[in-house]
Amino acid sequence: MDMMKWKFDPNKVRGRMVELGKTQKDLAMDIGSAPTSVWNKLNGKTAFTVDEVCDLATVLDVSPSIFFAPDMCEPHNN
Repeated sequence: MDMMKWKFDPNKVRGRMVELGKTQKDLAMDIGSAPTSVWNKLNGKTAFTVDEVCDLATVLDVSPSIFFAPDMCEPHNN
């Protein structure tokens, strides 16, 4: 059985931040992280932990699942 791979999409976080009028600094404070750490994570330099994804979802008032999309670059075994 093939397992679909899912990839974190930082644009989903950014979009929700815009909807709520939040800056990266606001988001960092809300999740208890340094602004540079949030910048690095939103720009793919480092990854969010599972706990941070849950914190993002809580702060942005969404389900954590919205931050993920199928990784279309992964080859699929058919």
